[in-house]
Amino acid sequence: IWQAMAEFQLDNLDQAFAALWRADEHLKLRRPPSRHVFEFNLLYQEALVLLGVQLPGYDLAQSKRLTSLPPITDKKKRERQEKEWERRDREQSIRILERLTGLVPDVPEHWDSLAAQHHKLGRVLTNLDQMEAACASYEKAVQFRNDLASRFPNVLIYRVLLAGSCCNLGSTLRDDGKSNAAIPLYSRGEELLEAALRHNGEDKMAKEFLRNVYWGRARALRYLGRYAEAFPDYERAVELTSSTSEQLQIREQWSIALARAERWDAALAQVAELAKNRNAPGRCLYNCACVFSLAAAAKSDDAKLHEQYAVRALELLRSARDKGFDAIRKFHEDPD
Repeated sequence: IWQAMAEFQLDNLDQAFAALWRADEHLKLRRPPSRHVFEFNLLYQEALVLLGVQLPGYDLAQSKRLTSLPPITDKKKRERQEKEWERRDREQSIRILERLTGLVPDVPEHWDSLAAQHHKLGRVLTNLDQMEAACASYEKAVQFRNDLASRFPNVLIYRVLLAGSCCNLGSTLRDDGKSNAAIPLYSRGEELLEAALRHNGEDKMAKEFLRNVYWGRARALRYLGRYAEAFPDYERAVELTSSTSEQLQIREQWSIALARAERWDAALAQVAELAKNRNAPGRCLYNCACVFSLAAAAKSDDAKLHEQYAVRALELLRSARDKGFDAIRKFHEDPD
């Protein structure tokens, strides 16, 4: 930061901004608590103030009060406070970056960083259950990243990051009850990422984002009752997932979609395999129980099968409870 200030005094704007960005990158690598992130941006802002680049709407006294607050002992309150600190931090970063892009508009890295901060703010706002604001922030990220991808078509990372923002915006809309609006965003992400992987089949970020796109779209289609359309997306999501725990999570959701579509043989075969996994968490066992419960209801005219599936559902509910999953509370809320 001090190097940046010296460069500013010498009127070397590009070198000054580059130094500020190096400081920011060092901070990201260290991954300090969000409280320290806020302190960093306070120092960042003070450096800009000393350089005569004052940002509107910045309350220095309030920021100092926030960084000197006593620790909160209640876990939930502390987590909420940390999210609020991060939200303020991201909003402050956006104000700084908007100023920087105004001063030096021809540096694509500044626009990329502005898009990244809007993307991260969207994630924070989602965690705070502020879905409308989260969508607005993700839309800004999509806007800036779409512009970068158009201006620099040969820079693959811009297209991959654009796909990531499309996916997150789609997931936020889906979780806000707007699955129909989410589908085109997932499809846009799929198009971008499939093209990126044709260019570089070993791109780990593109593979991870594509997994998120297929998984997210499968869930949106399931929420819309379009179960058959969701099956290929679940299958592709499993193929792209190396994590055993995530594979279990995808497959348990897939099995519920199969059950809702009354594909009983496939659904029951899948949950029978999942339930045999000794590492299956309580949540997975609970969802397996849901499939057997749905099957028991569907086979009410066959006394033997009805009892067999109902008994197995109860066994799995008990196993889920034994693994610490609050199956009873979930049972009263879950339509499955």
